[in-house]
Amino acid sequence: MKRLIEANSVKLFERWYVRPLRELERLPEGDGGFVVLATCCFLYERYAKAHLQDAEEKASTENVIARCAVDFGVQCDVAEAFWYVIRNGLLHGGMPKARDNRSQTSLPAWRIHGSFETAINLMPRNGKAELQIQPWLFRDRVLELFHTRPDLIAYDGNFPWGAVIKLVEE
Repeated sequence: MKRLIEANSVKLFERWYVRPLRELERLPEGDGGFVVLATCCFLYERYAKAHLQDAEEKASTENVIARCAVDFGVQCDVAEAFWYVIRNGLLHGGMPKARDNRSQTSLPAWRIHGSFETAINLMPRNGKAELQIQPWLFRDRVLELFHTRPDLIAYDGNFPWGAVIKLVEE
């Protein structure tokens, strides 16, 4: 039964996420980048929390950020900047975040562009830190993580994976 659920989850993951996320890259001038990035942020969070829970670790923000550093091959400070600027910004405000509400300090500037060579990077620019995101590489890495561990697609009991069923009229 578990294999059947996993196979069905993978099929639906392909239909609901993989195909649409790949199609958005076809839009001119990179116009699908923000939608891809926002969608992949919540998909990555789902993956990271499931990965941590499967390893019997707490799915805290700190642990998710540490997992992000490992999964994207960056230092923890880069993953943390990504989390607060991009993930929190896009998923809570529809745009990358500029200020930390707690300390009222500025967060790193950001640039999203298809020419960057890595998914996530923190680089100096004009004497300040700039968070650079390549949305298509970020998407590809998130999808690769799920393809490597398809059992994690439907892992979260708080947000159970949906199903497609045929409704029969009585």
